[in-house]
Amino acid sequence: MKKATKMKSKSKKPKTKQQQPTGVNALIGTKVILATSSRPWSVVYGTLEEAYTLGDDVYYVLKDARMLAYWDASSKTLLGIASNGISSSGRVSEAASKVRVRNVELIIGDLSQKAITSIEAAPWG
Repeated sequence: MKKATKMKSKSKKPKTKQQQPTGVNALIGTKVILATSSRPWSVVYGTLEEAYTLGDDVYYVLKDARMLAYWDASSKTLLGIASNGISSSGRVSEAASKVRVRNVELIIGDLSQKAITSIEAAPWG
């Protein structure tokens, strides 16, 4: 007598990948620079803890937040600061334990280690 064999189904179930966070959620837990849309700009650096919507506004919560109050032309804009750090003549505030920012126009993530070190070490001067 022949041994019974199980028939394999031709339709395979797709393997489910764990979804990666997208958009701003991918930056949660990382160091970022935020710039507000209102003039004069407020430019804030810190660790993004949370982003949420309240009414029509989106709020971003930063831990150990510092205000980037001044940078000179040698910093080559905020993108230059994100890559190369702030110049020695830049003005960076002391850290506040937590801030909530709204009306954000620009979010820069993936800051270089050089940028993080220079911002966190920058004296008000």
